[in-house]
Amino acid sequence: MRLGIFTAPFRIFLISLCLVSVGIVIVYSASGHYAAKKERDAVARHARAAAVKDTDEKISTYTKQKIGEAALENNFVYHSSYYVTHQIMWVGMGLLLLFICYKIDYAKLKDAGPWLILIAFILLALVFAPGIGKRINGHRRWIGYGGFTFQPSEFAKLAMIIFMARVLTDHHKQIVVSFFKGTWWSLLLTGLCIGGMWAEPDIGAGAITGAIVFLMLYIGGMPYRYLIGLGGCGLGALGLFVLRFPDRMGRILAFWHPTTETYQDKGFQTLHSLIAIGSGGLWGVGIGSSTQKYTLTEQFSDFVFSIVSEEFGFVGVSIIILLYFLLIVEGWRVAYRAPDFYANLLASGITVMFGICAGLNLAMVAGMLPPKGLALPFISYGGSNMLITLASVGILMNVAKYVERNEAMTAQKTLKTKPVKKNKWFVFRRKKKWFEA
Repeated sequence: MRLGIFTAPFRIFLISLCLVSVGIVIVYSASGHYAAKKERDAVARHARAAAVKDTDEKISTYTKQKIGEAALENNFVYHSSYYVTHQIMWVGMGLLLLFICYKIDYAKLKDAGPWLILIAFILLALVFAPGIGKRINGHRRWIGYGGFTFQPSEFAKLAMIIFMARVLTDHHKQIVVSFFKGTWWSLLLTGLCIGGMWAEPDIGAGAITGAIVFLMLYIGGMPYRYLIGLGGCGLGALGLFVLRFPDRMGRILAFWHPTTETYQDKGFQTLHSLIAIGSGGLWGVGIGSSTQKYTLTEQFSDFVFSIVSEEFGFVGVSIIILLYFLLIVEGWRVAYRAPDFYANLLASGITVMFGICAGLNLAMVAGMLPPKGLALPFISYGGSNMLITLASVGILMNVAKYVERNEAMTAQKTLKTKPVKKNKWFVFRRKKKWFEA
């Protein structure tokens, strides 16, 4: 089936492409001065190193130029387009993954689910392996070799969606009758996966993964008494984990009292994020004219939406939020019209992931949640998040493709019967037709 202009796959792709384009523009705007500063710092470090080797001779301009050239040859020097160049490279790789996921039948992912979750566990374990795990900004959340780094928790979220969709499809009859005969072992694996994320520590990724699985269990038909118990256990574990680390508790206290002298350092990000949002006004200050990008840290990754708000204003922010809303609506419509229960759970899980990640990041930037390392899908700088996000879009487009094909075939067979409804975009927990075979 071709990617027609009025089909659901095309609409999903177009919305995603618009958000990615906004991300490229804002990453360039927010990162240029930071990359230039890194360049100056790199040259200065090499100049100091040369001065130590030759303390008796002053460094001439020619020597400094040679030091700068040597630093450039060794990939130590940044340039103003360093970050946006990498972002464009990751977008290109992500679009390739999107195309592959769009072409492969989504049903084949069902068999790959256990293998994907196994790979996710291995990657999460490699974070703690000497020489492979990378510590960045004081946190060991990445694996890498040479100049390449990857965040396993991003892959684990998508792997968990694919895996849980298979479990809930194969054991739906047991789930609605007994918790212990259905998914206890899969929930044990989920707990281990979340525990691996929290051990890094990455509380945000673990909490998001838990929320995604919880909502997939709800859609899969798990009785409310079990859902309430699981939700209570999850929130209790999250609370205990936060209390264990004083730094996390300090962030929460700073969230409640950001202007007090005691928590002034931890509330710095939230205050300047709100200043950036308020400075944007109705139409924004213009692309490249942000002032808070010189003050905020993580201004082109976790807090990129603060710069978006300042440069694009209320109108631009409203359009971007509308794009996220339309993407979620399209995802729900695909899930509701899915040809089988596995496709419903797969599309629902991916849509929930987009909604939770975007919603939490926007709430954090707006000062409604404590600051946490949460990337904004499609827009934030980062290779791991971009690759997994676009791969997820490809899977969602794949399901939408089969939805369109299935409805076209059904319409041809039932021309004299009641037409297929296409105007409902919300998801029921289960459809009777999925289990009548």
